[in-house]
Amino acid sequence: MGILTYTKWRTQVNNNQESMQGYVNYLLNYKYKGETAYERWLSLPGNEAGNVSEFVTYILERQQHVVVQHQLEPHQNAKIMG
Repeated sequence: MGILTYTKWRTQVNNNQESMQGYVNYLLNYKYKGETAYERWLSLPGNEAGNVSEFVTYILERQQHVVVQHQLEPHQNAKIMG
């Protein structure tokens, strides 16, 4: 399914009153193939410092790219973290 965007995450049960901090916690704890997305990101060159705001920015930029790509090329299945 992939990482939910903030808007979609807010529509989930119990998330409609959550703040952005709740979404950041969701991103930090999202698991993909046995490890968190954050752990995968940390393993990429240049991310060793573990700056959480850079991780969140990376995810949000990827989501924006996927949305734009999906609008331009609807025949392709764009996946986040996959």
